Amino acid sequence: MSAVVPDKPNRQPKRPTGKIALRAALCAVVLGAFIWVLVAAHTPGAITAAEPINVTLSVSCDVAVEAGSATAQAVSNNGAMRSGILHLDAGTTVYQALIASEAVLSSRSDTMGVYVALIDGLGPGEAGPQSGWKFYVNGTAPAMSCDRCVLSNGDVVEWRYVSNA
Repeated sequence: MSAVVPDKPNRQPKRPTGKIALRAALCAVVLGAFIWVLVAAHTPGAITAAEPINVTLSVSCDVAVEAGSATAQAVSNNGAMRSGILHLDAGTTVYQALIASEAVLSSRSDTMGVYVALIDGLGPGEAGPQSGWKFYVNGTAPAMSCDRCVLSNGDVVEWRYVSNA
């Protein structure tokens, strides 16, 4: 006589639920991140954090002091308004460097870029009808606006109040 084996119900494998699924997903994310870091660290040209840059920035208004501007005399020491070395992120623009110097600014933007009208209370017209602020990088006035001029390590930025901006 043969034994009769009762039929077992057809069962589907259980899917992980709750804590098990969360742990599995977390492990997959951690493992993926670990592999990405290993590959990035050993790949030439891989994306890495940019080195910070050091920029010397000065703001002067000699022209306005010489023109007798009471505002220029009040906000400067014989034309020198501020000077120092700034530690900035790579990719910083001349405009961002001026903001980082904690100068009080008034500026406007148009299709040509940002124009700085006022620094620490000294605005246009203090030394004649065409006077205002102009910036220089390493002694040269770039042919672009201050918000588009990206700085490099060691650059010297000068904001000068000029009689013909």
